[in-house]
Amino acid sequence: MEYAAGVDFGGSSAKIGLTRRIKALIASRPSRDRLAVAGIGMPGFIDSKAGTVVGGSENIPCFQGKSPQLLLENALGVPVFSENDATSAAAGELAFGAGKNFADFLLITLGTAIGSGLSHRFQGILGAAAQALERLEGVRGREGPVG
Repeated sequence: MEYAAGVDFGGSSAKIGLTRRIKALIASRPSRDRLAVAGIGMPGFIDSKAGTVVGGSENIPCFQGKSPQLLLENALGVPVFSENDATSAAAGELAFGAGKNFADFLLITLGTAIGSGLSHRFQGILGAAAQALERLEGVRGREGPVG
């Protein structure tokens, strides 16, 4: 059986999930009990093609300007995909969740910071440099800037 792994780096914790592979998302390769693919969701500005953290992930300074995607690909020997965490959440809702029946929707995440993901005409919107909706950095909370 093939598995897919997901890593969610949040503002104050990291979560890891493992699931049976989803044929619609993962190319078919015959094998037994192995990891086939992994995905990373992180706060901030992520160049999803290179997997590089461009900025906005101050809670994970060791990844600034680096590619956690490439690090995991080299360590695991499987394809790894990375994206902004809120954009990833919106993609999940679009494919499998509450958003699958809506052509257009906005997803807002509230946690250590504020994030958002957008779907228009059943397509995820990334915007220029994959920063479509990640400009909420200036929002202020009681303790200072959020994000």
